[in-house]
Amino acid sequence: MVAYKANDVLDEFKYEAMRLKAKEEGHYKDLGMDVIKLFPTRNRFVFCYRTANKLSEILQEIDVLIANVLIANVEL
Repeated sequence: MVAYKANDVLDEFKYEAMRLKAKEEGHYKDLGMDVIKLFPTRNRFVFCYRTANKLSEILQEIDVLIANVLIANVEL
């Protein structure tokens, strides 16, 4: 499960990078993204904050997995 969450976060990073590149190069209108102007724009700081929280949760889950593996190895 944690691998899927990590993959989702990486996909979000890729999407954000592509979105910013399209915006910088002026491709928003070519992609039909000018309609997005009707909605609130994405806030880079909010993206970073949410992503940091997701990464923190993923790292905590990985720590739990590592602890479980270590406990299982000791019991063998």
